[in-house]
Amino acid sequence: MSETELRNPFGLRDNRIILIKDIPVNQNGLKCNCVCPACKEPFIAKMGNVLVHHFAHSGKGCDATRSYMTGLYMLLQEFLETKNPLYIPPVIVAFELSPYYCINENNIQSHTKLLSRSIDDKQEILLYEESRMIFDSTQILNNKDCMSQVIIAEKSGKQLAIRITPPDTICKIGTVYKYKNLPTLEINLSSDGTNIQLSNKENIFNYLISNKLIYNWIYNPKVRRVYPQIIKRSKAYFDSAQNKIKEAKRQAELRAEQHRLENIELQKKIAEMKKVNYIIHQQELEKQKSIDEENAKKERDKKYNVGLAEVEKLFTQQSKPIRDSYGIRWIQCEKCKEIKPSNQFVYYGGNNHANLGLCNKCSSEHKKF
Repeated sequence: MSETELRNPFGLRDNRIILIKDIPVNQNGLKCNCVCPACKEPFIAKMGNVLVHHFAHSGKGCDATRSYMTGLYMLLQEFLETKNPLYIPPVIVAFELSPYYCINENNIQSHTKLLSRSIDDKQEILLYEESRMIFDSTQILNNKDCMSQVIIAEKSGKQLAIRITPPDTICKIGTVYKYKNLPTLEINLSSDGTNIQLSNKENIFNYLISNKLIYNWIYNPKVRRVYPQIIKRSKAYFDSAQNKIKEAKRQAELRAEQHRLENIELQKKIAEMKKVNYIIHQQELEKQKSIDEENAKKERDKKYNVGLAEVEKLFTQQSKPIRDSYGIRWIQCEKCKEIKPSNQFVYYGGNNHANLGLCNKCSSEHKKF
């Protein structure tokens, strides 16, 4: 990013960081007596009425981003060295419990996360409470490109690495990583570009004191202390979950077997019901058949009686067939003298013998002899 695009609020005067908001208007230009925090070349205080107030190199100078980042880290160092207490967020280890796998020494890092604020205390272990710390000494370290990259703050012989995520308007460095194997704390200023640009030193110091949300743990080696506890809890959860899964499976199998047996019993009942219904249906058919036969018999008897009454006095002649009103032909048995319908005769008819014959009954009796 060029210097014309980056509006740098950090200058160095008397070997101390000063912000453009702390420069009186009558000290604009070179009268501010400031130099670049990085290359120490003279700075101009630009405090016009068009652009936001900022510092700029009077000559070619160094990279604008390097100058900004150096000033930002020096400001934080001054904050710490003037015995302002730095907020240290709680050390919380979150972990995943699963019924399908156990956390162990080989996979624990992929199933745990270092937090600076609680999300779900059911699956979190608080290793250290939040605190505020005043450090004994501080040191800014640069990378190979001479860009400030970390402050090493020391307290009672113990070191803390502090890394700054700068405003997005300065440089988008993405995720900041741990520094070596030191516990590493991030101060995330990615959305504070305008706030820094328009604030004086006192306001920024107050902001660093009051805003806990900008502080995040990147790395803390002490989280390993709770690994055995997490592994134990994961094992207990896994075993319990597996037992529940097995019991649920067993219950499902029992229900399936019970359902199968009930289905078999149901099929038996259905088959039995079909059998009973079939028997009842057959009985109803037989009953209806008997009724039909009885009705048919009554109808036949009716026709017989009516027909007989119509024809019994007509057998004085034998030249013409004798029929009743139903069209049934009647014959008189020459042996038993009974008058019956023609279908009950073995034979009948002939010249002068039209209405005489031998009935079935008399024919059967004759054969017995």
